[in-house]
Amino acid sequence: ASICANTINDRPVFGCIIGPFSLAGRLSGMTEALMNIHAEPDMLHAVIRKTTEFLVSYALAFREAGADGIVIAEPAAGLVSPSHCGEFSSDYITSIVKAVQDESFPVIVHNCSATVRHIGSMLSTGAAGLHLGNTIDMRDALAVIPPGIPAFGNIDPVSVLRNGSEDEIRSKTMDLLKSVSGFTNFVLSSGCDIPPGTPAENLDIFFDTLDRFDTGN
Repeated sequence: ASICANTINDRPVFGCIIGPFSLAGRLSGMTEALMNIHAEPDMLHAVIRKTTEFLVSYALAFREAGADGIVIAEPAAGLVSPSHCGEFSSDYITSIVKAVQDESFPVIVHNCSATVRHIGSMLSTGAAGLHLGNTIDMRDALAVIPPGIPAFGNIDPVSVLRNGSEDEIRSKTMDLLKSVSGFTNFVLSSGCDIPPGTPAENLDIFFDTLDRFDTGN
């Protein structure tokens, strides 16, 4: 992170950490974690408290290394109800946000499996921005996200950015841009990680489409 922060000065450099509930699922097994929401909630909370403590130190290390912010990837929280998302994910992400976020170090919460019903819980974290997956309609999401909160998304990283033709990438990207043009807090992005093997040329087409939309060409 420090190498990137010291050598890349024409764009922000963000670190990425897994979310506390998703990490708990990695450690205990996701099926067991989901079952323990009902069967052993106290034990699950104990595990998440440990993962949160670790992730605070991890996030602070990114900040100390000179990163401009972090993305917290918490996809597992979209697999549970909105109330459980709050109890087992967002409440803990709030602790991370309070520990590391300031005016020069924003936290972006990513949840690629979130529905519109999860957005309220995600907003409760106090994170500076939300990053959403390609299964959600960005217009529906933006309708409930305050205009002061950037909302990132949500072109399909596999079927479009990795495997799509030039025409498909341009049309899908342009369609999304046009559909959310009335929202000032939308930030064009993929819906999730860019998969290995994605041609760099496809990403160039993606950003070129944004440039053309911005210039009206």
